[in-house]
Formats: sequence, structure tokens, C-alpha cells
Amino acid sequence: MINEIINEINPINESLRNHSLYEKINTKQDLCFFMERHVFAVLDFMSLLNALKRNLLPSDILWTPRKNNDVARFINEITVAEESDENIDGTYISHFELYLEAMKEVGASTSLINEFVQEAKVRGVSQALKTLDVPLSSSHFISNTFNLIEENAIHKIAASFCFGREKSIPIMFQSILDKIGIKENDAPKFHYYIKRHIEIDGEEHGPMSENLLSTICKDNTTSWTEALETAISALKARDHFWSEIESEMS
Repeated sequence: MINEIINEINPINESLRNHSLYEKINTKQDLCFFMERHVFAVLDFMSLLNALKRNLLPSDILWTPRKNNDVARFINEITVAEESDENIDGTYISHFELYLEAMKEVGASTSLINEFVQEAKVRGVSQALKTLDVPLSSSHFISNTFNLIEENAIHKIAASFCFGREKSIPIMFQSILDKIGIKENDAPKFHYYIKRHIEIDGEEHGPMSENLLSTICKDNTTSWTEALETAISALKARDHFWSEIESEMS
């Protein structure tokens, strides 16, 4: 079923690989504009991971053996990478905070995303989107994800995480590196962030997320059908996100 899903979503991945947005990022000003919107997708990714952890590795004060040690291994490994990866200077940092550092390095504003995080913690994501002046591109994308999280169907969350993030991010990010006009010397932390995700998602987390989805869906035909639908929806949401950023940039 994994291979069938890959074949079904391949045209959308090709669209993401060749999206015209990447070639529009030619100056630091362009990069700032992009990052101030894309940072919401970075937060979105971390939140999807939290949804997986909440469902698959619920915690209590009393430790008890996990139902599936392979699943526990995957969740713990990806959490280590996403929440405490090695920074460009050898310290440890979450990928979200690394992205904020990369934003500051090129002069992008982090005030809106920081305000959004604080507002969402207190009042929830939907209310924060209504209260704050979040760009429509970011608002549409993150709303789509949090609607999925609130549905709390673990096979759908895992499908979105696998095919909408882990398997597609290396494809998109490699094209960003190949096509943007910002060289590594001009934005070293941004390039480091992008290269790090190409490396760990492509070589490690992508295959692990496939195994996770297979473990969850097993032989349930309905779950696999909904996993495919979710994968397509997640990738189309990303493609729409890029197109909206490009439109806002214009």
C-alpha cells in the first residue's frame, strides 16, 4: 500500500519539485518575505509530531512498557532530532528555534510568529488566527493541519506526517537550494536548516515514517484509503501554500 500511495501522489510531488515560487526568492528581502510565512509551517510540523506523541506515546508518572517498541523508537528518535538537534555552532536546539535564528540572521521579523505562539497557547490556534494579522497563506495552511489534529484520527495524522512532510520535504527543499538566488554565505543558518532536513528526512525519518504508517494501518482497507486521501490533501495544501506565498509576493 505504501508503494501505491507513492505512485498516486507522485504528480503532486513533481508539482512541488518544480514550483515557480523557488525562483522568485532572489534577494534577502524575498527570503525574509518567504520565511515570515513559512515559519508557520515549521511550527505546524512540530505540532503534528506532538499529535503523534500524544496518541502513540502517552506519558504518566508511572512508566509502563510500550505496546510497540518500534513505534516508540521512531517517535523518540524524531523527537530528539526535531527538539534538540545539533546547531551550526555545535550547541543543541529545536528546529523551530533554529529557523527563528535563521530568520533573524537575514533580517526577517519573528515578532508575529512569537506572538502567535503565545496567543495560541492561551486561546487556541483558531482564536489566534482570528486575533492576529497572520498572512492568508500561512493561515490557510496551518488551519488545514490543526483541523486534522483536532479530528484525532491517528492513521490520518501519520499519513500527513509521512507523505505531507517527511517524504515530501527533501523533494521541496532540494529544489529550494537549487533554485533560490540566496547563496550559503548570505544565509548560512537557513541553508543549514534546509540541508539538515534533506539529510535526516530523506535518509532516516522518511523510511521510518512509512513503517510507522504501516504499523498503524495494518490490513485495514478503510484506514489505507483514508491515509491516501489525507496524503493527497496534505500535499495539495502545501502546493496551495506555495502558490499563495507567490501571489502575496507579487
